[in-house]
Amino acid sequence: MAHYRNLVFKGGGVRGIAYLGALQYLYEHNYMQHVERVAGTSAGAITALATALNLG
Repeated sequence: MAHYRNLVFKGGGVRGIAYLGALQYLYEHNYMQHVERVAGTSAGAITALATALNLG
């Protein structure tokens, strides 16, 4: 399976909360171990920041 190094979150306002479930899946299945960069806009930027702080 391909390993993804970049993770991008788009804006979505209140719907941005759906990213939490997606991130939980990615962490539980060890996909996040290969992610090197995260980015996002609007609500996605907040999610990207929180994700980046946890990646370190």
